[in-house]
Amino acid sequence: MRLSLPQKHIFPFALRILALVSGTLCFAYPSMPQSAPPSAVLFQNVRVFSETDKLSARVKCIDHGQLLDDATAKLMADKGIWWSLQPFTDDHLSPYPEGSFNRTKQLTMYAGTDTAYGLAKKYRIKTAWGTDILFDTENLAAQNQQLTKMVKWYTPAEVLKMVTADNAELLALSGPRTPSPGKRGVVEQGALADLLLADGDPIANSKLLEDPAKNLLVIRKDGKVYKNTLSGEKPR
Repeated sequence: MRLSLPQKHIFPFALRILALVSGTLCFAYPSMPQSAPPSAVLFQNVRVFSETDKLSARVKCIDHGQLLDDATAKLMADKGIWWSLQPFTDDHLSPYPEGSFNRTKQLTMYAGTDTAYGLAKKYRIKTAWGTDILFDTENLAAQNQQLTKMVKWYTPAEVLKMVTADNAELLALSGPRTPSPGKRGVVEQGALADLLLADGDPIANSKLLEDPAKNLLVIRKDGKVYKNTLSGEKPR
């Protein structure tokens, strides 16, 4: 499959490198000089290829990709490409009727989730955590459930590192489009003070993160206090 996208249809906020159900999609920039900055790709026409051997070295991250095969996963590892996976599983009500074409495709994608995480671990691919939840307050409130189900494939400590330090490392690749200036994902002098204090040990019991209203006692972002139930300090 080859698809050409006119420049006018490329939106910077939506241009993430996607590998959805096919798992072998990638973006190539045939007219992009190797010396060009990564941000320049937003202003080029994009062509999509299905051949895994066309996976460009300039691609920095693949999103989704539940049906990636072993060869593609190895290629990603060899090129140091990130994999932003979402733990999509068949554990909630589907909008598609049983037996329908879309439901069949959905179940195929769900079945690929376990294989995808297995490949990510097999080849030690740099893996980020995502939820794919946008503009849905109901689902957003339950996004931590997408975090805790990760213990099916990783230890709680590995999960916490992935959603903090590893995700921060990936975000830093966005250059001027980084969510905010400053260093994230670490607790050190000069870094952005994004800190959570939990009532309990999330390494021993990650499930406590599913109820942040109850179990997160202190929430600080960029050094600003949004919640503090310990000292009675009011948010600033």
